[in-house]
Amino acid sequence: MWRLFIVFFVISVNAQLIENQNGQAFSNAPFFNPRIVSQLKIKSIEGFYTYKSAETPFKPSLDWYRYRFNESGQLIEQLEVIQKGKQKDSSLHQFAYHQNGKLAVHRYPAYGGAISEHYSYDSMARLICISYFRDQFKENLLYNPSAVLMRKETIVYNKNQVQDYTQYNQYNLPFMDVSCIYNPDGYLLEKELYFRMNQQSQKEVYRYDLKGLLTEKSKLGEGLQATETWNYRYDQWGNLIEVLYFKNKQALQELQVIYDYKTGYLGSIIQKDLSTNQLKILRFTKYTSF
Repeated sequence: MWRLFIVFFVISVNAQLIENQNGQAFSNAPFFNPRIVSQLKIKSIEGFYTYKSAETPFKPSLDWYRYRFNESGQLIEQLEVIQKGKQKDSSLHQFAYHQNGKLAVHRYPAYGGAISEHYSYDSMARLICISYFRDQFKENLLYNPSAVLMRKETIVYNKNQVQDYTQYNQYNLPFMDVSCIYNPDGYLLEKELYFRMNQQSQKEVYRYDLKGLLTEKSKLGEGLQATETWNYRYDQWGNLIEVLYFKNKQALQELQVIYDYKTGYLGSIIQKDLSTNQLKILRFTKYTSF
């Protein structure tokens, strides 16, 4: 398997910069640890892409990526800009939060404009409603009176199993049942989604190492065969350093994470397409601070 030499480091605080307990790292959901980002006073992280194929040398580009944070350390924006000829193709995700720190809004590109998902929670901080709006990026994220409600889905929890729930569509009719299995220490082991209309199920299975770090997340289809699998590897301090992605048991992508051993900052993200051996390297060269 492809490997890189990585100089390890210890962040001066007792936690990791990247959170991955649910397999959220490097997804379109917030995955930075707000407490660490706030403690390091990071305002933004920006870097440029370099590309390499098996037959060609490293090729710099004008493509770039940026993460932005508020003073509480919460991710508020992630923006990717790719140069395609004379045109620029951008992908923007924006986030806002409730006072208790739970995610309130996620806005992302769709249909030539934007969709914003608004999240509501109960007194136990459990998600109870998702509202989908047709939106525009130039508008206020938390309050946009011109946004058009497209649909609303609600969640009702089981009285006996407080993490199990039924999800209802915009007509207030149930369409999906979700059940979870935890071990006695609170680690999520299985999550099953049962779709009522076609009477089919999807299952997610989670595995952990001896220190409780997530090492594998799998999605199982009919017949309990893995359709997608993510394997995770960490350094001796618990920092995520590798993600290996499989689809139908075939390894497709490897992601390596390199940190700056002096500062504890994120240094580079290296993606390898295992079918073509092409490398995509995002090197973070610019940090701004509050």
